[in-house]
Amino acid sequence: SMAGNYVAIGMVFLVVVLAGLVVGYQIIYKKFCKGKKKMDYKKFFWWFLLVFYLFVVISVTLLSRPGHIGFGNGQIVSFFYSYKEAWVSASETAWRNIILNILMFVPLGFWLPAGKKTFRSFWKTYLAGFFLTVGIEALQLLLSRGIFEVADVFNNTLGTMIGYGVYKAAEYFVLLHKKEKR
Repeated sequence: SMAGNYVAIGMVFLVVVLAGLVVGYQIIYKKFCKGKKKMDYKKFFWWFLLVFYLFVVISVTLLSRPGHIGFGNGQIVSFFYSYKEAWVSASETAWRNIILNILMFVPLGFWLPAGKKTFRSFWKTYLAGFFLTVGIEALQLLLSRGIFEVADVFNNTLGTMIGYGVYKAAEYFVLLHKKEKR
């Protein structure tokens, strides 16, 4: 439900950004650059969805929580804390949070290599997911908008790698399909 709320806000944000880009394209590109280059719509679409995705993730992880002392109190939680809590309490909510932390980064692991050749390397995609997660967790800690959970870094990075695996599987099936056509 949190993501749903921020998707609507993200859509408004992206419509405003898109309008700015269209106006910028019409004024700056056509007037100053004389419009000699064609716009690559595939790249534009890739960037558009990446920015939208990052806006939703950052909104859910940082903006959805109260920013005051008392929530988190600048804590760094040990690695298996959330797993122990979920196991001991048998709480559906605790397990859901673990699963959602993994699933939240699956799109990143798929989308990065799908749009940029640089990220077709396992390690580059892994590092992008890892550093984005560490950045979010550090901001939660610094802004007192949550706690720095080492398990979240693991879960989000795992989600990125699952997304990368889905990308590689899709790439394999596309190549297989192309060979069948030949």
